[in-house]
Amino acid sequence: MQIRGDRSITHLYYLYFYPKEGIDMKLVSKAVLFASLLVVFVQPVLSETSAEHVQRTTIAAQEGDRDAQSAMASYYSNGMHGLPQDYAKSAHWNMLAAEQGQPDAEISLAIQYMNGTGVPQDDAKAVHWLQRVVEPDIPRANYLLGYMYEAGRGVLQDKVKAVKYYRVSTYRGYQPGLFSLGNMYLQGQGVEKNYSEALDLFKQAAQWGHAASANNLGYMYEEGLGTEENLELAMKWYRASAEQGEAYGFASMGSLYYNGKGVSQNKVLSYTYYTLAKKQGYNENPEELTEMISDLTAEQIEKAKRVADAWSVDDPLPAANDLIMSH
Repeated sequence: MQIRGDRSITHLYYLYFYPKEGIDMKLVSKAVLFASLLVVFVQPVLSETSAEHVQRTTIAAQEGDRDAQSAMASYYSNGMHGLPQDYAKSAHWNMLAAEQGQPDAEISLAIQYMNGTGVPQDDAKAVHWLQRVVEPDIPRANYLLGYMYEAGRGVLQDKVKAVKYYRVSTYRGYQPGLFSLGNMYLQGQGVEKNYSEALDLFKQAAQWGHAASANNLGYMYEEGLGTEENLELAMKWYRASAEQGEAYGFASMGSLYYNGKGVSQNKVLSYTYYTLAKKQGYNENPEELTEMISDLTAEQIEKAKRVADAWSVDDPLPAANDLIMSH
């Protein structure tokens, strides 16, 4: 593989040694330096084929390099660099790397035991590997161990310990940790209920693009929990969630349109958003959906389904204009 623009690099060198009048030589010098670094450091990496890269990494892994072993595990887990997706081989390499204390491998192996991918499902072993790696500067391990304590998987259920580990996971702004700790404050589990704390945690994660936190932040504004009720902000954050394909974000928008809260009531648009939510696995409030269907014509239902089926995460969210009936 070659870097496009080799002629341009050659031309830069020519200008550097044979300057022309009117050319800013400071810019040329900087460009030459950048081009040199590109050729020396980047081109060799890009020139290496996937097969060569895998061969080199495999040799290093077989020789006991724990980072190479972790890399091989990732390649097999994701089917990268021409390798087939193979969870058993991924687990094999993760185990070798984890036994040498490679943090990424320890976490990945724990997740494989949690989900039963490549190894028999075993929550106790998942906890074992998480406990080996859990440190304040490894937020994902703290988050996962917090989840295990919250759910009582592989350990006795302990919401207080769950809060402890979730809190540690937030120190570096880890978004799933912020979300889970916010939920603990929202529900008063393992910690005293505190809507203001929950609001702040959801806001931190939502501002960094965490879809589930954006939905929960919208809920806080809709219900006036930890803040004044603000339906405009509620819709703003529900939209931010839905734009990322979050099922609850779609359902929350559907609810606002169904009830006409902060927006003009539009049951066809509401049904469209509930349909999108169902496509993402949402199955709550079936009675509201049933009631909504009874208010719509067959043509409106069909139109809403078509709009929902056509939507993808790169598209603008459905709007009322998309649902105007043609005659």
